[in-house]
Parts: sequence; structure tokens; C-alpha cells
Amino acid sequence: QADAPDIDCVVYITAPDTNPLTPLVGSIVPVQMVAAAGYDLAGVVTEIS
Repeated sequence: QADAPDIDCVVYITAPDTNPLTPLVGSIVPVQMVAAAGYDLAGVVTEIS
């Protein structure tokens, strides 16, 4: 029996027409994943309401 390694992935998200230094804290938004690097993902917000 093998143990799964502890993997802490990170998702980096950008949103058009927003300041990248001001995160969308507490917002749930649809995101399209556009890239992967190892266990980390990068995505772009597809809609902000």
C-alpha cells in the first residue's frame, strides 16, 4: 500500500480590466484554466458579475 504525497497546488488567476495587485477576495467566479506548471495552474476569469 502506497501513500499519496502531500501536494499543495496553487491556482494563479487573472481577470481582465482588474488590478492584479488587488485580489478578488471572497468572490466565486468562473475561470478557464489556460496553463499548468508542475502541480500549479494558471487561469483567466471568464466573467465578472
